[in-house]
Amino acid sequence: DENTELGLESGHSVKIKNIEINDILKYGEIVLAKVEIDASNMKNIKKINYNGNEIIGSNILFKENLGIKHSNDINGENVNRKKLYHLITDKGLIYINGFTIFDYEGNLEQILDIYENQKKN
Repeated sequence: DENTELGLESGHSVKIKNIEINDILKYGEIVLAKVEIDASNMKNIKKINYNGNEIIGSNILFKENLGIKHSNDINGENVNRKKLYHLITDKGLIYINGFTIFDYEGNLEQILDIYENQKKN
């Protein structure tokens, strides 16, 4: 969601819609690209509560100690948004409010791996 707050290395917080290429996030991740997604026709956008934090989006992959948790596996309320945002970082990860998600590119790689494994089975 455009209002998702991200911490910067400088100690400031910035909404994801205002992040710029080459910004350095809180844990040293360098922003390589900002992805803006036309979500006006998407039907699977959810507002979920993850570890006490409200998250709005679609196909979010949370990196956990024991693996990966997909936002589709978390109960939530369907919502509409005109636009969604994601980032590509040099580390392939983004840290938000104490949890870790895969960046846009890492997210795609994980989803493609899951799809490829399902095809093999």
